[in-house]
Amino acid sequence: MNGKNEQICPDKESKKNELIKLASYALTRRDIDSAMDYYLEMLEIDANNAEAWRMFALCQIFNEDYSSAIDSLTNALRLNIDDAMSYFYRGHAFNAEGKYNIAISNINDAIRLWDKHNELYSDDIYLEKSFAYLHLGQYDNSFKNIDTYIKLKPECPRGYYVRAECYRLKNQFNEAINDFNMSLSNEVVWSNISKNAFPLYSNMQAWAFYARGDAYRMIGKYDIAIINADEAIKLDDEYAYAMRGSSYLHLRKADKGFSDFEKSIELDPDYYWVYGERGYWYNQFGKKQDARNDLLKAIELKPDWIWAIEFLENL
Repeated sequence: MNGKNEQICPDKESKKNELIKLASYALTRRDIDSAMDYYLEMLEIDANNAEAWRMFALCQIFNEDYSSAIDSLTNALRLNIDDAMSYFYRGHAFNAEGKYNIAISNINDAIRLWDKHNELYSDDIYLEKSFAYLHLGQYDNSFKNIDTYIKLKPECPRGYYVRAECYRLKNQFNEAINDFNMSLSNEVVWSNISKNAFPLYSNMQAWAFYARGDAYRMIGKYDIAIINADEAIKLDDEYAYAMRGSSYLHLRKADKGFSDFEKSIELDPDYYWVYGERGYWYNQFGKKQDARNDLLKAIELKPDWIWAIEFLENL
């Protein structure tokens, strides 16, 4: 930098304070791109600013750029190994990437540091841990954490959704439906969540309609399942088409059912379940080769799906 530029360059500390205010204001307005620009400018002034790295990562999370967010949070933690919030955000990013064991490890580090410094921590840690345990199939641990979350935030529908999913995946469908009903009972709260929550959780209302519909499907209430699938589809849940297709076929509405399967595959050609379900129904209609083709595709996408493997062997 030449002497002339140094003379006109504003005081770095003053500039950093100005950028912090601008970035914070941009975040409150959900102007994520502007906030990122301000944090980047801050990091150009001071690349060793752990808070700037953490807040820059938060912007990346809102942009669903989880891999980059993890890198930025790792930079933050190199600079401040005791930053509990960076561990918490990194745990969330790992959750979003499907790396649930690493997510739990980071969230536990956040709890350890908050406890160490006698600081209050976000209730959302229990939501994050329960979400991770749910996807690992560790339902007892998921129940434990989500029950704590519900006690702390009984007005938040996300807690009831996660607990309902635990029940549904344990085939306790009536208990699941009760919690899905609790989750979906407050439209105003869901509206606020859609606007303000991390993107990972912003479409949870649609998931709740889908999963409640699936629970009704599993207890043979196919008409109600279809109503819930319709609501999920209105909220852009692409997986609801497959569940609705299955429900239509149980009602012997074959054209609608197979049409929904096609739509599901069009939206997500790697969704293994729709191939297995369509294969099952092809077999029911005597289309053995079509059934085999779909089951082979399902197993290709999910090699450990025991049901599909056994069904194919018995065709």
